[in-house]
Amino acid sequence: NDRTQLAECAAIMRDRINNQHMLNGVTIIDPTTTWIDAEVIIEPDVVIYPSSAISGKSIIKSAAIIGPRTTLVDCEVAEEASVIESFATKSKIGEGAKVGPYAYLRKGSLLDNESKVGAFVEIKNSTIGKGSKVAHLSYVGDVQIGQESNIGAATVFVNYDGENKHQTKIGDQVRIGSDTMLVA
Repeated sequence: NDRTQLAECAAIMRDRINNQHMLNGVTIIDPTTTWIDAEVIIEPDVVIYPSSAISGKSIIKSAAIIGPRTTLVDCEVAEEASVIESFATKSKIGEGAKVGPYAYLRKGSLLDNESKVGAFVEIKNSTIGKGSKVAHLSYVGDVQIGQESNIGAATVFVNYDGENKHQTKIGDQVRIGSDTMLVA
């Protein structure tokens, strides 16, 4: 087959997959720009906005909001969570958690219920506790953050010393100021 025929086949499969999800109660605002792998599980009452892609073994629970312009690869998104204009891979997003816009969740990111990861935040191999917030412009790598803590803007967790990665632990109800470097 040529590339045109392969694109036509992909569009047919996209439409079949999206149609089945919509028949099962998922709202897909623009099915022509939404790409979902066949093995993805999406519960009823999820809303998916345009230009989103969900792939791998992703699971999206009821009443979650995905997109616009969001990519999820092998992710779990719990009930009533939202992931807006962001990229996430091999991550778990808890109930009522909010991600984005423009967040990057790398492998091993665990966001507890009601947590928030905001604009231009990168999370890698870290746990964000229940109700904790990393609102904007931060790098969070190899970190455990407790419950109800707030990480100020432009905070960087310095986890690599040139040879080894190190972990940082932040307790419950901690406030970290803006423009802070935390060296593990």
